[in-house]
Amino acid sequence: MNLLLERIVGEWNRFLWGPGMLVFYIGVGLILTWRTRFFQVRYFGKSLRLVLRGMTPKKEKGKNGISAFQAVATALAGTMGVGNIAGAAAAIAAGGAGAIFWMWVSAFFGMMTKCAEAILAVQYRDEEGSSRCGGPMYYISRGLGMRWMAVLYAVLCLAACFGVGSLTPAGEVAGVLEGLGMPGGWSGVIMAGLCAVVICGGMKRVGKVSEWVIPILSLFYILFAAAAILMRLPALPGAVRRIFEEAFCLRAAGGGVLGMGMIRAMRIGLARGVYTNEAGMGSSAIAHAVSEEEEPVRQGMLGIFEVFLDTFVITALTALVVLTAEEGMGASALTGGGAVMAAEAFSVSFGKAGESFVAVSMFCFALPSMFGWASYGEKSLEYLLKKETVRKKGRGIFRLLFCAAVMVGAVANTRLVWGIADVFNGLMAIPNLTALVFLSGKVVKAVKRYEKAGTGAAVRSR
Repeated sequence: MNLLLERIVGEWNRFLWGPGMLVFYIGVGLILTWRTRFFQVRYFGKSLRLVLRGMTPKKEKGKNGISAFQAVATALAGTMGVGNIAGAAAAIAAGGAGAIFWMWVSAFFGMMTKCAEAILAVQYRDEEGSSRCGGPMYYISRGLGMRWMAVLYAVLCLAACFGVGSLTPAGEVAGVLEGLGMPGGWSGVIMAGLCAVVICGGMKRVGKVSEWVIPILSLFYILFAAAAILMRLPALPGAVRRIFEEAFCLRAAGGGVLGMGMIRAMRIGLARGVYTNEAGMGSSAIAHAVSEEEEPVRQGMLGIFEVFLDTFVITALTALVVLTAEEGMGASALTGGGAVMAAEAFSVSFGKAGESFVAVSMFCFALPSMFGWASYGEKSLEYLLKKETVRKKGRGIFRLLFCAAVMVGAVANTRLVWGIADVFNGLMAIPNLTALVFLSGKVVKAVKRYEKAGTGAAVRSR
């Protein structure tokens, strides 16, 4: 039965993550980039300043939502996870060093896609009493007037949160911790308990936790990865050269047609890039919509930083650690999974401590990812359930099921679970990307209005 399910899921994934869909993903980012005159490049410095400003303490906070920085931290929590460590290594194993270049290409256009999602999330969000909510389901229904497509997106996002948000990260983390002697069942119980404590506080508690956890985790990982690269500094120029050379390598792959090496690197790099930073899936727009920020474009600039940190910093550092350590890695690591390969790469520089570091990092990155996706699933459920009394019961049931899924994921067939998660990720991107194409004019209008107003206080308009 498992083999049949894996085959069915595999066929769906070949379609959803095939060349046509990847062109759709990148094409939407290209359209938005061109129409906004490379906004993500021109305002990159501004986005960094907004993030740094958001990290400073505020004396006053509103009651309607979370701060702009908490919103981007929550979005980063949902985006950053095991894919940033295992995903980069897996891309190299499957597509060669050139796959990293194409991950960067995906991220470059994805920065504008994420920016557009955040802009639309703030423009079309709903304010219900003392709370705010929004995301793709709101800008699909309000911007396009297509309620059925908004409902479809909410259902797919709700399903995806159990895959990419609970089952898959729990399985990956449990697998790594088992190598350190912790049984999968126990790691599942620990992760489920931590999830219960955080997600029962709703989006505000997730935002507060993410605001502290994500910067600390990111800084710690950056320093450790940079140290690993510096310890093998002579290999760094060759690693960087391989990324660019193999990205355009015209040699045959596996004895096949000339140029297939480049095509394989491009396909795997683009697919992994989209998967890692989630640009086009629309999930992080749910967090951006809850922000206290009133200017949509300023919130959009935080989306630019989100993709930059995820792919150009964390994932890129992991890739360079792997590439600079390849000569010292065993054959089993080079043919193993992404997590095994990453652990072995860090071990080349730090010995057993490197393997432990990867295990702890995956655990620490996976937990905020679970928190973020739990909040996305909860907001999707609230969109589907209109009555507050029904919503309250629905939230309780959802939180219970989500924590149960974490425990199941720790002992489940990770290959099948990953495949199912990939299917729902691809499916939920279709209505979101479609909406971005048709609402691209609204994004361009918002950007022009913001630029015309200079630094500031353009009044939000729909």
